[in-house]
Amino acid sequence: MTQKLIRNSNLMASAIDDELVMMDIEQGNYFGLNAVGAYIWTLLETPQSRDDIMGQVKDNFEAPDVSTLEKDVLDFIQTMIDNKLVQFGG
Repeated sequence: MTQKLIRNSNLMASAIDDELVMMDIEQGNYFGLNAVGAYIWTLLETPQSRDDIMGQVKDNFEAPDVSTLEKDVLDFIQTMIDNKLVQFGG
């Protein structure tokens, strides 16, 4: 979990209220991110490992159950990888 993740440069993103809407230019797919997802996307302005992301999310968001937060963040990161929003590199 120390490999760095980098953003897909073919995405356009725009903030709307406390959410982020993104479009994959190549595939024409749209994605909507909540506040935590938008925060993670912001972190990825520079390459970050999953461990780095997890630590920063834990520091900036309160959750009644840390294990649920960890699972949700890792699931979200995997979804971003699966949808080619991010990739390993950097």
